[in-house]
Amino acid sequence: MATKDYVNILMIIIFIIIGSQLFRPKWVQLIENYRQNNSRKSPNVGKLKLGHWLGLFMFWLAFLLLLIQFDIIHEVLFGIGVVVPTAIILIMAKFSRRKGR
Repeated sequence: MATKDYVNILMIIIFIIIGSQLFRPKWVQLIENYRQNNSRKSPNVGKLKLGHWLGLFMFWLAFLLLLIQFDIIHEVLFGIGVVVPTAIILIMAKFSRRKGR
């Protein structure tokens, strides 16, 4: 196996770990409490949904990298598979920020 293969496998593992942690609301609450200097307020429902979607996005990236690893999809499709969900999540984050106000 080449070094590229090891890096891809490492990135898949990292994306799965981060995705599984963001998928759970507790991790999002820990990040929010740290950001608010240990405030006792629970995070907004919109922020929990956004963390859930970011976790799903990490799973999606791991899946795309796995497909690239086995030469099932081309790099162009990988780029489209990354850009479109990123745009959707950015739009969701914008609307989530408006809801929180």
